[in-house]
Amino acid sequence: MNPEIMAILSQEFLGNTVWKYAVSVTVFFVLWIVFKLFKIIIIAKLKGLSERTKTDLDDTTIDAVDAIGWPFYTSLSAFIVVQGLSIPSFIPKILWYILLITGAYYASKFANKFIDYFAVNCQKAREQTNLS
Repeated sequence: MNPEIMAILSQEFLGNTVWKYAVSVTVFFVLWIVFKLFKIIIIAKLKGLSERTKTDLDDTTIDAVDAIGWPFYTSLSAFIVVQGLSIPSFIPKILWYILLITGAYYASKFANKFIDYFAVNCQKAREQTNLS
């Protein structure tokens, strides 16, 4: 490799080399893309399988998993990447709390989908028994 490029990559900035920052940024984007592709592929396969079933519960599960959005994947990727950097200890803690908040948000959305599903099914069952 060119010695000038090596000199730039080996320079330190805030306790890490430029090379380490470049690797971290690359890992961040690779992780984010992998998480998104994993979601897209898994959801597509699960939707194909759920079309063959008679229940709605699997559709609700797929909708709940599909609702997980980019904030969760971004915070998860960032949290993983900063573990390899020499940075002040408060930054991983902040990212951990951001990950917890986004995780809790999507977990509550996930739970809400199932609460709605069971509430609608209970209402349907009551209406059918009242009609009988």
